[in-house]
Amino acid sequence: MHVAGRRDLGAFSRSGTLDLPAAGAQAMVLGNAVYVFGGASTDLQTHVERLIQMAPINSDGTLGAFTTIGPTML
Repeated sequence: MHVAGRRDLGAFSRSGTLDLPAAGAQAMVLGNAVYVFGGASTDLQTHVERLIQMAPINSDGTLGAFTTIGPTML
């Protein structure tokens, strides 16, 4: 796996926040973006279980801002 031209991931660190915070969500990297699927709202008031959030991976390996891009197919 290559991240910003490197062969290792390095240490994990906090990088921005989700557009809508979600506990228990699933995430994946596809192309040059991180996608977060579903989860339960942390305030138990906002329904995020069927939303997809996305953040671009910048050329320097950092994440751009997360945005909600739509509902899941479920």
